Amino acid sequence: MTDDDSQRLGRMDANILNLMEWKKDHEDHDRDRFEKTFAFVKDGFDKMTERFDKTDQKIDTLWDEKNVRSGESKRSKLIYAAVVSLVSIVAGYFGGAHGSGH
Repeated sequence: MTDDDSQRLGRMDANILNLMEWKKDHEDHDRDRFEKTFAFVKDGFDKMTERFDKTDQKIDTLWDEKNVRSGESKRSKLIYAAVVSLVSIVAGYFGGAHGSGH
């Protein structure tokens, strides 16, 4: 083996080590970003769930089986359906094709 070959092999080893170090740093950075994003989205959904639970409690409080006001109950159901639909659309947007990718 000549000196040129030894130098080439040394440079190749150094380049491979640099690539391995870069890959590890990149993976660590990606993992940190994913964990932060996941925690943020989870917190947002937890807050929405809490709000819907409070809304359900309010609707249950307003609901009086002995004295049903059909107009009010239909309007409440319509509003509730609209809110649930909106949440489904938002969840589909963030959880679907837009949520993946690198």
